[in-house]
Amino acid sequence: MKRLGSIKSKLIIIMALLVMVPVIVLTIISMEISIDQTKGAADEVNGAQAALVAQQIETICASNIEALRSFAASPIVIQYLENGEPDEAKEAEILKQMLVVDANMNDGNSTALSDATGEQRVRTIGKLVNVAEREYFKEPMGGAPYYVSDLIISKSTGTAITTISVPVIGSDGTTRIGIVQRNYDCGVLHDLLAGEVTQDRQEIVIVDRTGTVVAHSLREVNVEEPEMQDQNPFYTDSRGDKTEGNYIAPFMGDTWVISWEKIPSSEWVVASCRVQEVALASAYKTALMQGILGIVFIAAGIAVAYLFSRTITKPLTAVEESLGALSNGEFKKAGGYDKRSDELGSIINNTNNVVDKLDGIVGSIVQSANNVDNASNGLANMSDQISGNALSVSDAVQDIASGATRQAEELQIASSNMAKIENAIANVQSSTAELESIASRMQDESKESAERLSELRKTSETMNNAINGIAEKIGATSDAVERINGMVEAITSIASQTNLLSLNASIEAARAGEAGRGFAVVAEEIGKLALDSNQSAENIRKEMEELLSESQEAVGMADKVQKNNSAQQEVIEATFDSVSKMIEDIEETSAGVNTITENAKACVSAKDDIADIISSLSGISEQNAASTEETGASTQELSATVETLSESAGSLKEVSAALLSEMSFFKRS
Repeated sequence: MKRLGSIKSKLIIIMALLVMVPVIVLTIISMEISIDQTKGAADEVNGAQAALVAQQIETICASNIEALRSFAASPIVIQYLENGEPDEAKEAEILKQMLVVDANMNDGNSTALSDATGEQRVRTIGKLVNVAEREYFKEPMGGAPYYVSDLIISKSTGTAITTISVPVIGSDGTTRIGIVQRNYDCGVLHDLLAGEVTQDRQEIVIVDRTGTVVAHSLREVNVEEPEMQDQNPFYTDSRGDKTEGNYIAPFMGDTWVISWEKIPSSEWVVASCRVQEVALASAYKTALMQGILGIVFIAAGIAVAYLFSRTITKPLTAVEESLGALSNGEFKKAGGYDKRSDELGSIINNTNNVVDKLDGIVGSIVQSANNVDNASNGLANMSDQISGNALSVSDAVQDIASGATRQAEELQIASSNMAKIENAIANVQSSTAELESIASRMQDESKESAERLSELRKTSETMNNAINGIAEKIGATSDAVERINGMVEAITSIASQTNLLSLNASIEAARAGEAGRGFAVVAEEIGKLALDSNQSAENIRKEMEELLSESQEAVGMADKVQKNNSAQQEVIEATFDSVSKMIEDIEETSAGVNTITENAKACVSAKDDIADIISSLSGISEQNAASTEETGASTQELSATVETLSESAGSLKEVSAALLSEMSFFKRS
């Protein structure tokens, strides 16, 4: 059933019908026309033959009538009949003339002369009889110019005859004084009819006015029981005004074609009868030949249809196999017919072009997906690196915060010591007696302050180094963000190219029609993945821009902290120098009380400077704490951004993995 529904079967059936239908119709029409023409020709031939026989019979009758009229007009005949008496001399002369008539007619029949009473007076053959009761005597004597009798069985010879008679007109030109007659043997007519038969199972028959068969082409007349045809249409129709006709009638299991013609002189009817099957045999033979030729043409048409269908279905089968392979993910060209210059060759070439383009598109998509996968791996690694740097920055910020806390504590201690120094100076001013002990305690406190300042200087240096590390890390982070932005731009470009490739694939799939529907779905999914990749890349780019901005702010903050720390370090150095000088002054206190007062004043002055310095250091410490908090917040934001970047890299990797999974459907060589 599947083969019957194929294009090849349909083409064969359609082309066979295109050949069969006209051939069958033309054959039937030709057969009908041939049969009708043969029927018409048979009717014409039949009618012509009936007319020909009728004309021959009419000629026989006319020649006999003419001969009899010539004889009846002979003066010796007229004188002999008008005299009414036997006259052997005249009878001998009349007989001699009658023999001449018979000799001229040369048909083996006899002539006789009868008087007005019907008595035969002279006869060439046979004995003399009275014919007064015969129709062939009554009609001429009654006024007929001539008369041809119906079938008569001769009493003298016992044969079937017909008698032709004409009147003998007297010398007055009007009186009928007798008749001249000739008997015509109907057996001669049988031979005539038999000679006119031209076809098997053909019959020619002559009937008289009563429907009695006068002659038959197949058989002699039965003189004992003459055959009657008074019920046949050719006889009944002839009894009216019709003089000829044709009709078809069944007889003894056959269909007969009958044509008839009425003979004017005798009113007999000649009928030519043929069996229709025999008459139409040539038409049937012609129709059979036409049927055979029609079958040959149909067979040839089917063969041509089969060969032509192969030239169409073979390329279509190759295209079907190529599209079937494409639906299974294989890129197989339709080979063998690409050199054809017709539409099927164009279909083959276009199919192969589609296969090549789809192969190239899928290859480009796979390559792009691999590039996206590699880029997502690099992005993930870079996000891990940035995350590590962010952790390092966070640790450095914690160290700075700890240093700032220690610095604040040390400043509190220094502030407390300054209060003690202030008290000591007051005590020195109020009591020089206690100067030495105060100087001693002051020396101890100053040494302790020097140690604290030394520790503060080291802490400041450590904080400065940490700030420099933070600045370097943030700079590295900025560089990494710049590189990530470059990769994001590459991903965006790849996603745009992938989207264009998916659009081209959708267009080619639409051209492929039904067979490309599956690939159209794949192309649509690829387009969606490309849009998602582009959107993810855009989100990453925005996050990187924000991260870059925050990194730049962090670098500015770090520079600010570094500057403040440098200032703090300078103050610490100055304070350390002041404390060192103070220690030297305390050591020189013992040299003289006079100088103590001056030194005490200098200490008061130094105390104010130290208070200012401590106040500055306190402000710097507060700024350091604030900067540390801001740096910590930036670091936290950087960590969140890096985490988002890592998630985006994971999503991008999933997209590329899904794209590669979809592309694995295609089996490329």
